[in-house]
Order: sequence, then structure tokens, then C-alpha cells
Amino acid sequence: MASEFPYYLSADFLAAVQVLVYIGGISVLIILVIMLTREVQRGSPSNKLQFPAFLVAILFLMVVAFALINTPWQVSTLPPLEPTTAALAGKLLGEGGFILSVEIAAFLLLAATLGAIVLVREK
Repeated sequence: MASEFPYYLSADFLAAVQVLVYIGGISVLIILVIMLTREVQRGSPSNKLQFPAFLVAILFLMVVAFALINTPWQVSTLPPLEPTTAALAGKLLGEGGFILSVEIAAFLLLAATLGAIVLVREK
């Protein structure tokens, strides 16, 4: 929900980067959970607080839905600004830009992902 605000402010590149960072963080979290729980042979015992936790979750969802429905959303009447993606891409990846830095960062992320997969894979 918060990743929509840069898009509404005509910062579409920032919105896309924010979504990609969230996706990356969630992926790392999932890989970490898999790595930490792969040695578990039996399931977890049942929890006595499962039903109260379910009720609290439903109550929370109802409060969020109530807030979303009753909020007077303001729609901007201003015309949209020029997209900033092309200009920013030209500065980053164009002549005199940071193409080498971007490629090195991409290679490091690929190496980290492959390393995590090798660690998680069963032997």
C-alpha cells in the first residue's frame, strides 16, 4: 500500500524500486526460514492460542477494512508529470553513467542467490 504513494507523486521509478526491494527482502526471508527449518523432522505441536490468535487477526482485518472504507480519499486534479524513468535510466546507464557498478551489483546478487540455493539444497 505504501509503495503506491511514489507512483501517485509521478516518481514511477522509485515506486518500482521500492516494490523490487520488498520482493527481495521477502525472498531472503523465505530462504532464511527454509535454511533454519530444514532439519526439523516432526511437525510443531498444536498451539492452545490458535483460536484467540485467529479472532485477533479477524478483528484486525475488520479494523483495517473499516478504515479503508471510511477514509475520504483525495484524488489529485493536477495533470500527471512527465515520467522520470527514462531520464533516470539515461543518467545511470548512459554515457558517463554507472553501468559497471550496476553490473557488479547484479553479479553479487546473483552469486548470493546461487549460494543460498546451494546451502538449502539437500545433499
